[in-house]
Amino acid sequence: MMFLGFFGTWWTIAGCQGLYGASIPVVTAAAIAGLSIFFLGLYLSSTSVQRPQEEQPEALRRARARTFRNINIVQWVAIAALIVTLNVLGHGEWLFPGIMTIVGLHFLPLARLFSESKANNFITGLALVAVALIYPFVAAGGPQSPWGPLVVGLILWTSALITFANVIRSRNTQA
Repeated sequence: MMFLGFFGTWWTIAGCQGLYGASIPVVTAAAIAGLSIFFLGLYLSSTSVQRPQEEQPEALRRARARTFRNINIVQWVAIAALIVTLNVLGHGEWLFPGIMTIVGLHFLPLARLFSESKANNFITGLALVAVALIYPFVAAGGPQSPWGPLVVGLILWTSALITFANVIRSRNTQA
């Protein structure tokens, strides 16, 4: 939830700035909404509100953490390679759709890794890839349209709020 809130806020603010310029009220509203999601996730991770974790052997926990780290390393290396490649080719305008695609694809192995949120991660990943592949061709402004980042930010926020609802639902079921 914290990652979704943080990165959702970044994308939302990028989209809002493209649509409204440096509008302090719009950016402030987006920041407050996103930080609220981030801090709600932080609260859930630090209290008994979160779903109790099943006891896992230490080796399994370490393997899962290593896989999570490796998925994210591959994502960031792919993003760095994309930035360099697009700039060398003189096509920096495709940076947002490219990053959206990479981020969306990185959710797919996360869906398998985190079986408790498998559907949410899978749908989020597919939604991000779909936006990245469609908006450059339908939105005014092409790949530099602010609608792409705005929609991606809202997808990430929605995914975070679905996660929150699932945690609360599971807590109420266990009570």
